[in-house]
Amino acid sequence: MKRPLKGHSGCELILKGSIVRKVSSNPEYNIRLVNQANKQALYKHDAICTPAVLDIGEKNGLAYFDMEYIRGVSFADYCNMGDIKTISAMIKKLISFGNCGLASDPSKKADFKDNIIVKCKSLSDFPIEIVDSVDWQLPIGSCHGDLTFENILVTEGQQLYVIDFLDSYVESSEIDCSKLMQDTFCSWSYRNKPLVPWHVLRYLNDALSSRRRYILLLINLHRILPYTTDGATKIWLENQIKRTMLKII
Repeated sequence: MKRPLKGHSGCELILKGSIVRKVSSNPEYNIRLVNQANKQALYKHDAICTPAVLDIGEKNGLAYFDMEYIRGVSFADYCNMGDIKTISAMIKKLISFGNCGLASDPSKKADFKDNIIVKCKSLSDFPIEIVDSVDWQLPIGSCHGDLTFENILVTEGQQLYVIDFLDSYVESSEIDCSKLMQDTFCSWSYRNKPLVPWHVLRYLNDALSSRRRYILLLINLHRILPYTTDGATKIWLENQIKRTMLKII
């Protein structure tokens, strides 16, 4: 029996037994979906897992890939259930996420300033002058690309799994840290939830905060804004952009 699952990328997710199939939203998205599947399949980490990719193919003009189904709760929900010591230890694992995986030498860094500038120029009303205020020598490594609390699962045995990889304009752990701040600072994953673990988010945000990561967070927020059709969410995002700017100027 096939059952639809909830997703956030626009792609269709179908559960069949112990297998989840992710199907491209349209033919133009096919290449991106295959790249995401390969990124997930190649990812390796001693402390963090990802569902095994079982098959990659195309059907009726749409790319798909099959992966194992992982039973767990989202990290967003776990923050309302777990103790802060355990949650903090999990965040430390996630911060080291991009420094492992695909990187041949995780100690190496590269200057990503040109990539950052190109991205900022593509965003409407972005204050590009703030880019010059920090060093863009970043650690090279595999980057999840969309590391929100909703894309992290915690199993019953407290094992961390990351799902829904995305391509990124910069492949570095700094991107993932800034994406985590979209939750710890902006509470993104709780925007439609009645319970928000403020004490946990503030504690975790203190561990993640840096001027450079706030700039990357601002880029994330500006990138999301044009795709927002809901009026309330748009107002919420505009307020978060103002809050983040106050951390930078």
